[in-house]
Amino acid sequence: MKTPARKTGTVFLIPAFLFVLMTFLPSSSGQTLYPLRTVRIKAAVDEEFRSIKTWPLCLKRAVEHSSCLFEENFGITLKLEKIVPWFSDNTNTSMYVLLDDLRSKISKGNSDLVLGFTSQRSLREDMAGAANYLRGYAVIRATPSGRLNDIILSHELCHLFGASDIFEKNSIMNYGKPGWNFDVFTREIIFLNKFRNFFPHAFPLSSEKLEAAISLYEKRKASHKGEVDIHISLAVFYLESCDYDRVLQECLSALKIKPGMPEAHNLLGIAFRRTGKVDQAIEQYRKVIAVLPNLPEAYYNLGIACMRKGDIDGAIREYRRAIKLNPHYAKAHSNLGFALLKKNKPDEAEAACRKALEISPNLAKAYATLGAVLFLKKNNEEAEKACIRSLEIEPNAPEAHDTLGNIYMSHREWEKAENEYRLSLNLNPAYPEAHYNLGRLFLMQKRMPLAVSSFETAIRLRPEYSEARANLASAYLESGDIDRCLEECRELVKRDPQYAFVHTTMGYAYYKMGQYGKAEGACRKAISLNAGQYQAHNLLGILHFEQKRLEEAEKEFNQALSLNQESCESYYNLGNLYFGKGELNDAGRFYRLTLKFCPDFSRAHNNLAVVYFRLSQYEKALSHLDKAAALGLSILPEFRRKVLEKIEKH
Repeated sequence: MKTPARKTGTVFLIPAFLFVLMTFLPSSSGQTLYPLRTVRIKAAVDEEFRSIKTWPLCLKRAVEHSSCLFEENFGITLKLEKIVPWFSDNTNTSMYVLLDDLRSKISKGNSDLVLGFTSQRSLREDMAGAANYLRGYAVIRATPSGRLNDIILSHELCHLFGASDIFEKNSIMNYGKPGWNFDVFTREIIFLNKFRNFFPHAFPLSSEKLEAAISLYEKRKASHKGEVDIHISLAVFYLESCDYDRVLQECLSALKIKPGMPEAHNLLGIAFRRTGKVDQAIEQYRKVIAVLPNLPEAYYNLGIACMRKGDIDGAIREYRRAIKLNPHYAKAHSNLGFALLKKNKPDEAEAACRKALEISPNLAKAYATLGAVLFLKKNNEEAEKACIRSLEIEPNAPEAHDTLGNIYMSHREWEKAENEYRLSLNLNPAYPEAHYNLGRLFLMQKRMPLAVSSFETAIRLRPEYSEARANLASAYLESGDIDRCLEECRELVKRDPQYAFVHTTMGYAYYKMGQYGKAEGACRKAISLNAGQYQAHNLLGILHFEQKRLEEAEKEFNQALSLNQESCESYYNLGNLYFGKGELNDAGRFYRLTLKFCPDFSRAHNNLAVVYFRLSQYEKALSHLDKAAALGLSILPEFRRKVLEKIEKH
């Protein structure tokens, strides 16, 4: 009676066992004293079970019997808080599939565990129950007469407290024919899990207990009883400790005992994916789906693998399949939101994140993705709140730090932005987005060697990362290495011919080479692929301006601003255009707009100083001239001397 399980960002299919190993403390009366743990139960009863006349009595008696057993042995009491109807799928013959049906239709709410009760006759006779350890769900089958087998309910509850099926005669966890005894190993496991959490998105084993848990299972494995669950559980623990070689070893041992075991294939898939062998991971997930086609976790994991390959559409498809099978799958909603964000669909992404948080209000990654969505929608204040909330729940969330870095960079708070990106990379050095964003920061600060290094790291971690390749080309261009810029652009065109921005970058490279025809062609190609390429319109404006086609230049600069109202370059270029026409007031207006969005734009300060000088506003001219100098621009000493003379004279 196996139990699927999972950890944050990944889904496991077999139990893990954890927490503090309790000791027995005899009381003066001879009874055993334990710290008490109360577990809240929601019972879901299907239509077949409700057809039994005495079903309420049968259900309550069985739960009370198990509660007495667990309280006497472990200090765990079961509190039946709610009974709800469950309209189960009558086409299934497998308890595992029925368990997934229960999970998809009955939400846990504020309860710790959900117990489903059925009396379907079509189910296989050799299975009377099934449980899902990390999800906190179990289903129990009553006999046609309405009798609930107390030992089966207690057996499945043991699974929910981490126990495995083993070969121990008379043990409650004995394979096939459980007895009423708690063997030593099972007792240790349940005590280990006594105070486990029931959060569906959190791996319940604390890091300090992981080594002890591995030792416990290695000791059991050394008894050479051929218990497949022990290998699977060890694989889960080694996966948590990132020992992927041991994961592979334990999964292969499990498959020798039980070929085709979906739990082993799923864990193999996770290990392959984390070691960069994504195609092999997908192959393993397909094997899981072939055996358990209605298992939402399999599609969820497949979605993660698709994202790793850069197949965002595939990831969206798989996440939606997982959600269709289990509408309460909070992490699938959250990951769907992230994928939709990557497809630049902020409204759909926000809806997916908010659905995830409706189901699981403390899902840190959903808050982090929501923060990124709100940042994209230019709601920086709420975006920052969402990221901070994510870090309150999970201080080690690299995604939240990355988005905070983006927020601070948009405010030109360079030091704070860099700090957040580095915090993100300290938590996850293999996080390509954080390397990419750190590269963007260095590119904006003109720290080109660091920008190149950051973009190269992002590409090494994700070879299909088009944005990183395009920005690497931009960094080469800013460094004056036009040949390497064009080389990187051409490589990206081969990999992703529909990526518009790379054509814009090529246009700027051709412009610097004086090849205006090629530059204009590249810009028009970029716009044909993506009408929102404001940088391409800006370059077209520059090309027209230099060819004295001022009306066309003005049209392109304004088109760029209609696409991006914060385009400093377009405001600056319009300022230059009006300055050239002698319209000083309009020129000054556009230079001031440039500085509103880019206060460190030294050339805009310099040009605005010239405008103010010609408008006889000498104090303002000196102020902006000095700001330009402070920002590193070489100003004309003769011009500054003239400004000072005018100030002294007036």
